[in-house]
Amino acid sequence: MNSWRLLWDGHRSPFENMARDEALFRSENKRPSLRIYGWDPPGLSLGYFQRSDDDLASASTITDAMPVRRPTGGGAILHQQEVTYCLVLPADHSLSHGIPLAALPVPESYDAIHSALARTLSLLDITSGRDDSPRNDSFFCFDRRSPHDLIVQGKKIAGSAQRRSRERILQHGSMKLRGDDRVSGSIGVNDLIPAPMTFDELGRTLVKGFEDEFGVKLIPGTFDGKEEAAATSFASRYKNLEWRQSHTKRD
Repeated sequence: MNSWRLLWDGHRSPFENMARDEALFRSENKRPSLRIYGWDPPGLSLGYFQRSDDDLASASTITDAMPVRRPTGGGAILHQQEVTYCLVLPADHSLSHGIPLAALPVPESYDAIHSALARTLSLLDITSGRDDSPRNDSFFCFDRRSPHDLIVQGKKIAGSAQRRSRERILQHGSMKLRGDDRVSGSIGVNDLIPAPMTFDELGRTLVKGFEDEFGVKLIPGTFDGKEEAAATSFASRYKNLEWRQSHTKRD
């Protein structure tokens, strides 16, 4: 059985979280890594190319969350009452499907990774499906719809975003503990089961979902020295207001 690195990374600030995801994406470590984390304080992450002016200012005021720009695209996400994951794989990794992820169209690679999220929900006796409603580009990710989204009772329970290079694929996303009335399209695990789960309980179930779906063993590990140093360096950029408000080019 293949082993992956499990990074159980606790609750961190929005700037640290995005910096640590990017550090994994740029790491020289070739081993597949799954990072599980939360947000303290709550964050409002903006897609890399998303507008950041009046819409972001208005949304930040409504949600009382710290804004940050993600290294991935997509719509804004209110990070509160959720478990967040970041999976980083070599681009030629095939998961359990036999075809390298980089060779798949992007929607199909989303589906391949989302199968682990669907497996997680099935462990909780929650049946999810793919979204067949018309695509839209709402400000909030959980109000948006695309064919690879996981839907329960007509609402999105998990959303993800992806970034690729020649060497790496990063996909990170959120599984909600509870839906939020301020984001009408969201629903959470605790809205669907009789006994509410904690962050740790849902996180452990998510890890098992990845293990069961891909036939791997996740071994607890830590960031290495180079990754920690890179995360510290990247955090200063994510804190920079000018960079946070820009959306015209990749670094």
